Amino acid sequence: MESVTASRVKLVLLALTSGLAAFACAACTSSPAPSPPPNAADDTQEPPRFGGTTGFPTDASSTDQAGYALGGCAGGPEMACHGPGMAMSGLVLADTRPTNLVNVPSVERPDLMRVRPGDPARSYLYMKITRASGIDGVPMPKDSPPLDEASIAAIAAWIDAGAPDLLEP
Repeated sequence: MESVTASRVKLVLLALTSGLAAFACAACTSSPAPSPPPNAADDTQEPPRFGGTTGFPTDASSTDQAGYALGGCAGGPEMACHGPGMAMSGLVLADTRPTNLVNVPSVERPDLMRVRPGDPARSYLYMKITRASGIDGVPMPKDSPPLDEASIAAIAAWIDAGAPDLLEP
């Protein structure tokens, strides 16, 4: 498993807080991700979408991928489910302070933390995206295909690494 470096954590923070229009949550947008044209240059291709089937760039680290996957829930050209304009279950992923995400009880299941550092299986965010038994409400992403295995593994790796404070260098 890849190590979580400070630079990779900063990329996750950037992805989570920037809104990442390219990673708009598929469940909260009205149109599907367009397919990149064949043989398009790497810098002009549409980035992979949350819940999409295109996958992530092969050189993106698992930590970067976690940021991409979660960033799509927080922003985009349309209203995102967990962006500042629509905080479903009180969770705003554009606000990545530890007071909002790490060691904070879930609204749906107050007995479970949204993210429990070092324990993906007991982190409600992870349970929701893996469609685990014991969740309340609907699995995430809502009304969309599940995240691909690489995205889920990237989020698990970040949690396994202790869900490092994204605001520190």
